[in-house]
Amino acid sequence: KENAYDLRLQVSGDVVPGSIQRDGKVVSFVIGAEPQTLRVKYVGKDPLPDTLIDRATAMATGKMGRDGVFVADTMLAKCASKYEKETAAGVQISKKSN
Repeated sequence: KENAYDLRLQVSGDVVPGSIQRDGKVVSFVIGAEPQTLRVKYVGKDPLPDTLIDRATAMATGKMGRDGVFVADTMLAKCASKYEKETAAGVQISKKSN
């Protein structure tokens, strides 16, 4: 039986303002909107995109940790104009085929 901890997933959501924390090469942040939020820890080899800022839409690919933190090894972030983003959406999660 497949469990979510072994699946490669892609999650996306808006970065919660003030949640980005850098610790050496590891960057943690929270995406989504209450009550549906997800803590993400980026451990990839590539530098984090400059577009990862408060309220940007982050798309992370990786695996869900047993502690409830999503560990991502690849990251995309796209800035949203304030006109596009009236309300923050929750977290979207989709299975990756690879």
